[in-house]
Amino acid sequence: MKKLIILILGVLAFGLKPIYTDITDIHNLHAKIDKNIPKGMSGYVIHDGIIAAKAISLGNQEVIFKAFDKLQNTALATPKILPHIGDKIVFRLYNFRSLIIAPNQNIYLAIKSKYPHLTFVSSDIFATYFVGKPTKDDFRKFCQDFNIGIIFFVIGNQEYLVDSGSFYVLEHLQLHQAYQYDKAFFSMYEHFNDSLFDSQPDDWNEYYRKLLKE
Repeated sequence: MKKLIILILGVLAFGLKPIYTDITDIHNLHAKIDKNIPKGMSGYVIHDGIIAAKAISLGNQEVIFKAFDKLQNTALATPKILPHIGDKIVFRLYNFRSLIIAPNQNIYLAIKSKYPHLTFVSSDIFATYFVGKPTKDDFRKFCQDFNIGIIFFVIGNQEYLVDSGSFYVLEHLQLHQAYQYDKAFFSMYEHFNDSLFDSQPDDWNEYYRKLLKE
């Protein structure tokens, strides 16, 4: 246990309790809200009890709307419900559910032990969602299917907390050493091996850095 504890230093300060805000003004796909939400945090617009759109905070009490397609059915017409002034946006709705992208088992277990209040969806399941290398779309689909709000990425000597909807880095911590990947991420999935990857990057750390935004 001591070995696991020293692998990762500090605890991120992100919150789990949902934040409810009201839309006070709208201009096209942009809106003003009544609370200042950290840049990059994603949420859901609630109109008459129905999710009308996704929203991503731009900081300074501003958001931008994105289409909400979780319930999309290719056999049916997709309903279009536009956000209105007075609608609510809920942020951090699924922050209690997470995914860990780590280079080895020790780091993976260290993160799990450091955040016992979170529910972690196994990376073994995510390993079945892609072939070659995981793209943003692969991550987003997986997180959408399993209601995952945040992703922990260990990249080099940094631990990143990433919003699954926007792929923005919300927080990060420095680790006591840098780590390298020999495959996409740690997983116990028995078929998750080099034969799955038809286009592996030379450096997984660099690949993941390019996926993230700050």
